[in-house]
Amino acid sequence: MLTNKVETKPIIQIDLEQWIPKDISLASIDMKEFLFKEMILKEAEFRALIEDKDWSEYREKICLLFISNKAIIPQWAYLIIANKLMEVNSPCILKTENYKEDVLLHVIQNRDYAEYSGKRLLIKGCSKVKLTQQPYILLIQKLTPIVKALSFGESCSTVPIFKN
Repeated sequence: MLTNKVETKPIIQIDLEQWIPKDISLASIDMKEFLFKEMILKEAEFRALIEDKDWSEYREKICLLFISNKAIIPQWAYLIIANKLMEVNSPCILKTENYKEDVLLHVIQNRDYAEYSGKRLLIKGCSKVKLTQQPYILLIQKLTPIVKALSFGESCSTVPIFKN
């Protein structure tokens, strides 16, 4: 009888797709709500609206900033909102076409990896969500110093990345 040695080793599988937060832990902020007639940024009005807003609804959520119309927003306006979000412990990410990957990069960067110390890990290779190489590269950089072994792929076909 043949034994699959990969299946007999205690290997923890990481599926990056599962690390992308669900929409419930994300909050969207449309910049137009801070604009005069939803189109023009008047600095004094903008700052007053920012100060008067109750930011607690965004507490500890990942906030996605976007503008839903064609208004031109200066860079400093995004920075002011990002600063306000820091006060309620909310990271701020621009909601672009690739925002899910940007959110994932934030999660990878800020995650506690202590549970993986000294373990054998398999980073799942196939994902339904289209990701660039960047999340995988960042994950490898975070895990390599602490794990016993690191592989990439599926349990039936792994590629060793690192062994300690």
